[in-house]
Amino acid sequence: MTKRLIVSVVAMIVILGLVLSGCPTTLPVTDPEPIELTILARTEDARKQVGEYFAVVLEDLGFETKVRYGTSAELAPIWQADPAIQDWNAYTGGWSATSFSLDSGWVFGGMFTNLWAAMGPLWAAYGNDQVYFTEAEKLWNNDFKTMAERRQLFEQCLAGTMRDSVRVFLHTRAAIHPLSSQLGVAADAAGGIAGSTMWPFTIHYRDDDGNPVPGGTVKAATTDILTNPWNPIAGSNWLYDMFPIRATGDAGLRVDTTTGLRWAGMIEKGEVYVETGYPVAVTNTDWVSLQFVPKNDVPADAWADWDAEAQEFILAGAGKTSVVKSVAYYPEGTFDVPLHDGSTFSLADILYYTILVFDRAKEDSAIYDPATVSSHKAFMSMFKGVKFITDEPGYDLIVEFYTDFFDLDAELSVTTMFPYYSQGPGMWHTLSLAIKGEAEGKLAFGQTKSTAKPEEARIWTNFVSGPGRDELKSQLAGVIADGSTYAAYKGFIAAEYAARDLGDFNAEIADRYTKLDAFVAAKNHFWVASGPMYLDSVSTTPKSIVLKRFEAYPDDADRWLFLMGLEKTGLGHKGAWVDQVNVEVELVPAQAVSRLKAGDLDLYAFAIADAALRAAVDADPNLYFFTMTGIYDELTFNPVGPIHPETGKVNPFALRQVREAMNWAIDRDYIVGTVMGGLAIPQYTALVPLFADAAVRYPDLVNVISATYAYDFEKADKLIEEAMLTIPGVTRVDGKYFYLEPQP
Repeated sequence: MTKRLIVSVVAMIVILGLVLSGCPTTLPVTDPEPIELTILARTEDARKQVGEYFAVVLEDLGFETKVRYGTSAELAPIWQADPAIQDWNAYTGGWSATSFSLDSGWVFGGMFTNLWAAMGPLWAAYGNDQVYFTEAEKLWNNDFKTMAERRQLFEQCLAGTMRDSVRVFLHTRAAIHPLSSQLGVAADAAGGIAGSTMWPFTIHYRDDDGNPVPGGTVKAATTDILTNPWNPIAGSNWLYDMFPIRATGDAGLRVDTTTGLRWAGMIEKGEVYVETGYPVAVTNTDWVSLQFVPKNDVPADAWADWDAEAQEFILAGAGKTSVVKSVAYYPEGTFDVPLHDGSTFSLADILYYTILVFDRAKEDSAIYDPATVSSHKAFMSMFKGVKFITDEPGYDLIVEFYTDFFDLDAELSVTTMFPYYSQGPGMWHTLSLAIKGEAEGKLAFGQTKSTAKPEEARIWTNFVSGPGRDELKSQLAGVIADGSTYAAYKGFIAAEYAARDLGDFNAEIADRYTKLDAFVAAKNHFWVASGPMYLDSVSTTPKSIVLKRFEAYPDDADRWLFLMGLEKTGLGHKGAWVDQVNVEVELVPAQAVSRLKAGDLDLYAFAIADAALRAAVDADPNLYFFTMTGIYDELTFNPVGPIHPETGKVNPFALRQVREAMNWAIDRDYIVGTVMGGLAIPQYTALVPLFADAAVRYPDLVNVISATYAYDFEKADKLIEEAMLTIPGVTRVDGKYFYLEPQP
């Protein structure tokens, strides 16, 4: 039967249906159209072939397909925007864990619900049945008391995610990060070099004995940078951007690149007090202690919530208790730590961090963002209070944090309140300018808010380039012209300074803006932090970044050599070992390997899962590589529909039954063996196969899911047909789906 004849037959069937139902047949009849689906396929790696394979699967299921190819930067504006106004159906996504995950319970809320709506409009569009959401929220909050309760929640949520399947996981890559044998670095067991939070503290050139040698410039490349705007609150989440961002920041705690546990970073030590009966353990007892207690009494004067209208904290009041109390000790000198623009770290930076935990989720706030409400509500269901102590001898600050949320490891339970936000470090004066711009309706920290409504268009806040950076320049010029007296939350911060005898906050305001103005004039960006490297320059055409060693960084570079099994050098070198890191874009992994072999690159910070390239690196005595266990790929679906409101087209992935059926329609073994060339392992669930929950705690649960959703194309085809034919106007003829918009 020809396609034209099929279409005519379908039209006759629709007309006959109208006659039999008593509907008038004088309405204009349009030929039904084949249902065409658009797949967004990344081109930097094997996801291009994954997208093409998925197109074949969909065609075998009865759909027509169109594959739209692009790099991360080219496709991000499509799938990261409001899915109700973008014409796409599936995207070949990927994730990279930055450290070995000891607790993956967050993924059920983070990957499948709007608890992570701050990630963007796609997450905000997710809807769940209340039973699943409640279970996922409990694991998001670690709201259980025994490991038996936790196991039951995992079992329920694993099943729930497969039924929902807004994303279908495919495989974990056996990927590598290649680099010159002249370099040493603390790569992460899960995230390799690009995902390591410790790479900037440890990367170094080596002498003949393998010991670190100060100095030198590292030439690094990845497949993209500056993919999305940089801002610490809700900016770019891309691995490519986070790689250089991590070099600029410090943190209260630092990650053990082998175990995923934590070490004291900016803090000196920590204490954790947990209500008796909760399953918490401790390993690194040289910096953190664990004690079980009958209960933790929350101080009546602890801050328990934020009043956005009054601009002050709400006190906990008497009689409150918490499951966990953590205490973080900041040593003397913390408030003398230098920042990249020449100013110094202060309590105001930590106070801003604390306020911003709350303020964006408050309707009375000038920077209210609805995308933050769901996750904040979950946070508040567990949070009990925080208290800052600034008069204890020997310490600049002690942070007491009270919550019913607990981690399985005490090292992860210490809350420091250090201002390293979701997407990087942020100091109060740069944030204050962004807050002012958002309050005036010009900027938005989050992408969801920046694209909410065309008539309310805002610039996605960008500290380093483009119109977002230019608006910050305008804000800075205005503040200086007005006498450098502006600061968001100024009344509250100034009162805290006075009460704690910390000096005049107005003087700090003037000093910060004076130094920031000079810094921006020199560097043309607002990315100010306190880490071992600073952002020296940014180029958007072509894309490149230059990081330089921050000479004023106070820590000895020897501090983290133990992560690589190296002894301290005793050289007294401060900050980063290398003088400079140049980061550029190299889209083609094969070309990157050729450049590494030729000495034109020192490091490729992109996950290569190609057998030939891996062999080429392995065979070259001047190169070596780190493997990763936390790089995994998926198919992400547009959940809007089933009739897309903008295009009027059918979107099958709006139907849960169709999404679930994709797990049976996709042959993961074929993808691993043929598309990935064997350099991957199948992944059926949101749990990364080599991490603790999948590999150690619940392999039996994962095995059940893997067996239940083993490849079964006929089953998928049947379930999809059942679901598709519930959509008015959809029919199937000779195995192909067509749509004729129902007439009014």
